[in-house]
Amino acid sequence: AHPYYERHNREWTPFEVSRLLQEHGFEVETLYTRDFYASSHTLLAAHGRQVRWLRDNAAHAHFGDTVCVVARKRQTVSAAVRGDWLYA
Repeated sequence: AHPYYERHNREWTPFEVSRLLQEHGFEVETLYTRDFYASSHTLLAAHGRQVRWLRDNAAHAHFGDTVCVVARKRQTVSAAVRGDWLYA
């Protein structure tokens, strides 16, 4: 197997996923995160006090290991969007 198929090249934040979809003509209807991987559950259990503090003091509620989104195509974008914000 090729080496870069065995690793993540980029971890996307929920905010980046939403912005990418919007820049490509989609309207985000629902966006949330969920913990699906056992390693996340183990980590959260081991650091419960810190996780509670973070959830109580964070400006967002997206703490899951997987981004889930439902979006509807609203307009056609004539050219590929390659914002500098994505590659900074």
